[in-house]
Amino acid sequence: MLSADGDLPRAALPLADHALLWTMQAWVVGHCHGGDVAGRITGVYADLGAPEAAGYLDGFMWAMSQGATRLLEVNCVCCPGVSADERALLDVFALQQEGRGEEALELLGSMMTPGAALAAHGGARRLVAALNGAGHVLEATEALRRHSLVPPPGRLVLPMPRWMH
Repeated sequence: MLSADGDLPRAALPLADHALLWTMQAWVVGHCHGGDVAGRITGVYADLGAPEAAGYLDGFMWAMSQGATRLLEVNCVCCPGVSADERALLDVFALQQEGRGEEALELLGSMMTPGAALAAHGGARRLVAALNGAGHVLEATEALRRHSLVPPPGRLVLPMPRWMH
């Protein structure tokens, strides 16, 4: 559910999505303000059973910070909403999870240089694999609706019956 200003409320996010958002925001806070947040980020992923995901997030975020082609809105960890850019970054992970790596790479390419997008894409792929390996599944329905042109492999999409037109 979107709020009046178009932001998705953070409270509406499932656990794995919330963890991704919080760790991305914490990484930005640490990077911009010189704070040591690596231990807290590692702790989040350790609690999820995927401690290796912290390193993958670091690689993803580093590529993004070095190759962004515009200022991306990544909010503070205390912000109650999810910005459009944060939602797009969460979509990258969801698309990757659903086997939609090309769409994920295209979305990254809309935010960063081609080389940075490739580097970030590799980090996203490994981070998602770590989370999935620990039994966590990202919410992908809206990401697929927003960014996929064809149905994911293995999913049958039936045509709309005539009476529904």
